Amino acid sequence: MQSIHYVKNVNDLKKISNNKNHVVTIGVFDGVHEGHQSLISQAIKKGIEQNLKSSLITFQNSPYHHIKNLDDSNFYLTTVDEKKSILKKLDLDQVILIEFNDSINKTSAHEFLKILMNNIKMKRLVVGPDFALGKDRIGDINFLTQNQKSFDYELSVANSVKKGTEIISSTKIKKLIISGEMESANSYLGKPYNIRGEIIRGKGRGKELNMPTANLDYNLKKILPKDGVYSCKLKFKEKNYLGALSIGNNPTFGNSNNKSVEVHIIDFNDDIYGDSINIKIYKHMRDQIQYVNIDSLMNQMQHDLINIRNYFKNG
Repeated sequence: MQSIHYVKNVNDLKKISNNKNHVVTIGVFDGVHEGHQSLISQAIKKGIEQNLKSSLITFQNSPYHHIKNLDDSNFYLTTVDEKKSILKKLDLDQVILIEFNDSINKTSAHEFLKILMNNIKMKRLVVGPDFALGKDRIGDINFLTQNQKSFDYELSVANSVKKGTEIISSTKIKKLIISGEMESANSYLGKPYNIRGEIIRGKGRGKELNMPTANLDYNLKKILPKDGVYSCKLKFKEKNYLGALSIGNNPTFGNSNNKSVEVHIIDFNDDIYGDSINIKIYKHMRDQIQYVNIDSLMNQMQHDLINIRNYFKNG
């Protein structure tokens, strides 16, 4: 049974008490992409080999954005709940979700290692090649290598995972999503990128165009693909549907300020206001276009549906 701990400060971390030795892996793990999953698998495997329980330590927010005092809206591949849901499916014994704040930021690398040794009972640490912990990132690979004997653990540094010649990274995936290259982004993630949220009432234009859309109230922390129309899939009441996802400012209607995320669910006519849905995004089908009249827009939207059906039929 996997245990989950939410940590807001160093004292919370010190309250964790394990009675068995652990292998530990630490990282932001935004997206839990194929590179992350390889690292986690290595940690779990080493734990099995050495009869150790497995602990994963991650952050609820971006350390970089906190340190630099930056707005982290439209930044994450996964929300905290999404990350937790993915990690729950892995064979980890313990997940520790840390809120990165001043208390955590000011903690020295030595203090972190003491906590890992005393509270987590860490006997092996598995991290990526660019990993560092502690104030000012003092606890880099060099530091961790030198302190193995003092803190009684073994360090394993996993190689970066590549797809072709490119290293898989959250930064790379975010750049692909921002540019609308969803198929490449999904191949790095190892799964379709998703946006989830509650269906809210929009302006009702979709019905007027004979193509009703569900407007999504999504988490603003999630990174959005560039404006345009995308092929997508979603599940509602245990049934799978294809959809046309539109992201943008509805330029044909002169609405240039408020970005909307709305989906037309193909072959679906139910009222789902107030329900939550999870949209899996597959391919950027076209850019957002400002049409000269409504008839041109309606004609294009019908073409979009044909293209989306064909995409999934031939994919």
